[in-house]
Amino acid sequence: MDGGKSRQQALDAVQSDGLTLAGLEAPLRGDPDIVLAAVAQCPAALRHATEELLSERDFALEAAHRNGRVLEFLPEALRADRAVALAALRQTRTALRFLPPALQGDPVVLMQLREAGAHGTGIAGPPEYGGEALRLVGHCNAWRTTDASLRFRRMPAGEDLRGSADAQASARHCLSVRLPEGRIAFQVISCTQLFGYRLFPAGTPVRLARGRSGAAAVSVGGERDGHGSNFVLDGAPGSSVSIYAELRRTPGAAGAIDDWSVWYDLEPSQANDYVTLVQPRGTDDTVPAKPRLQASLHAQGAKASLDARGLKALGEPRVLVLEGAAARREHRGLLAEVHGLSEETFKWSSATRIMADREGRHLAVLTDAAAAHALGYCAFEVQPRGVYFIHEVAVPEALRGSGLGTRLMRWALADAEASGCLVVRVDGWLGADSFYRPFGFQPSAEFALIDNVPLELPLPRGTGKKK
Repeated sequence: MDGGKSRQQALDAVQSDGLTLAGLEAPLRGDPDIVLAAVAQCPAALRHATEELLSERDFALEAAHRNGRVLEFLPEALRADRAVALAALRQTRTALRFLPPALQGDPVVLMQLREAGAHGTGIAGPPEYGGEALRLVGHCNAWRTTDASLRFRRMPAGEDLRGSADAQASARHCLSVRLPEGRIAFQVISCTQLFGYRLFPAGTPVRLARGRSGAAAVSVGGERDGHGSNFVLDGAPGSSVSIYAELRRTPGAAGAIDDWSVWYDLEPSQANDYVTLVQPRGTDDTVPAKPRLQASLHAQGAKASLDARGLKALGEPRVLVLEGAAARREHRGLLAEVHGLSEETFKWSSATRIMADREGRHLAVLTDAAAAHALGYCAFEVQPRGVYFIHEVAVPEALRGSGLGTRLMRWALADAEASGCLVVRVDGWLGADSFYRPFGFQPSAEFALIDNVPLELPLPRGTGKKK
């Protein structure tokens, strides 16, 4: 079994069960993308990462972006890092319990949480770069976000491979590659936000110029942006090049202004530590558009619409709870739709973190009668002290108002009672108070320090039976 297959098999394994990281060899447990995939599925998997990886602040930031509950398993020094703590808290309210005392009363942390509660984290502002690492994606790697070899190397400000300097550069990133065919088309994305923060040329695909003086102007966007617009590197077959992405951040009246530029330079052909990239024949220079959930729900007819009539044609909806790796393999199509819906609804969310794991987190999917399409989902967790915590509830935008969200919540409340829980809590800071309050949810007195986070609903004592 060669190294490539070994790594891919490890990725597949940890994506189904994060704790399988414990049985991997040290090089794989030190691979940031494998560990990130594991902690997205199960935060406790972080215990099995190598000590070297656990000590890296950049990796801690990425892990906190993927699953806020990893804060519990990070080294003490990184738990006390404000940026890491904020990244975790943006993902889950439960990260608060793992903050060191110094940060629990930190005014910046409290202000950020209050603002999130007031405005709703699901209502995303423009994409913002936070100093994280970058990676290259394109047809040359099938648009995967898990190739560790395609991470750019962050360079000291203004330094390139020839040792020249530019004091105006706020951040410069470099990736050295070998091009057997001489041509690739690509974009650059954030390692923490993935396609939520991407760099691409304005308009149609742009051919990169050689040298900093001819750097391409860059647009910054998120999940919905940049489709059909790639940087094109068209060089000589067999050439070795270094691709640069540079940020210049300048102060402005309304805050910092970020100006990115992308270019390449030729490098010595004898270098042997470059990544080899080949764009498959038959692919063009555009980005494949991400399939939308609305289209997948009505693949049977191009003119079908997502309204009450179209919904009725799908049959009586039912709730399907996906438990274990076997169920997730059987319902890969549903999980793909849930993943897309999560990204569209909660811009900050990494949908893989809501998949069921060994720590009691569950995924209930509202499907059509044939269990062919996801009409909505509820990600929940049975926590200690009888708490039934709902992390996310979402329904496709075109189906909102049809009663599907109410149906999901009624199912969740009944499941909480049947589980013997004493209280149901939800992340009130998602800005969805108007949805939860009709069910009887009120701000939790236990977390009164933070405005409206979370909301809770006490359940009748003695009902149901604990699972």
